[in-house]
Amino acid sequence: MSKKKLSKGKIVLIVLAALVVLFLIAAIASPTDTATTTAAGATTSAEAATTEAGKTEPEKPTTEKATEPTTEAVSLEFRNALGKAEDYLDFSSFSKKGLKNQLKYEEFSDEACDYAVNNCGADWNEQAAKKAQDYLDYSSFSRQGLYDQLKYEGFTTEQIEYGLKAVGY
Repeated sequence: MSKKKLSKGKIVLIVLAALVVLFLIAAIASPTDTATTTAAGATTSAEAATTEAGKTEPEKPTTEKATEPTTEAVSLEFRNALGKAEDYLDFSSFSKKGLKNQLKYEEFSDEACDYAVNNCGADWNEQAAKKAQDYLDYSSFSRQGLYDQLKYEGFTTEQIEYGLKAVGY
């Protein structure tokens, strides 16, 4: 049985074909956002929202705030700051102030940090509850000690009280 040698042209053709196949698979697998903006300034989406019962219904139009840039107008820095904020929130719990400080440490501009913490979708009360539980999982705290620690982390009084109540204090 003899081995046939592939010519350079055939190898290039095979590699190109493989890349085309990978590109097509990636294009089919990646979700696309078909959001459009109407003349009235409302954002609509062709994608359907799934309800808790599992039924699908069209997404309701929402009106964008005049101060927030549209997706097309958001700078790369703002998008990267938002992505970094979401990454941090996937890993740990943060106060709004703590997350902003972490993004500033990453050398994002103040404007990008503000955009990220205001658009990351975090429920800051829930973040306080998670952080309180994290501390209790690590060590024992009195109510006041846990309150002080959450205050140090940058949570507001309302968020701290929510977090303390969530862990049983």
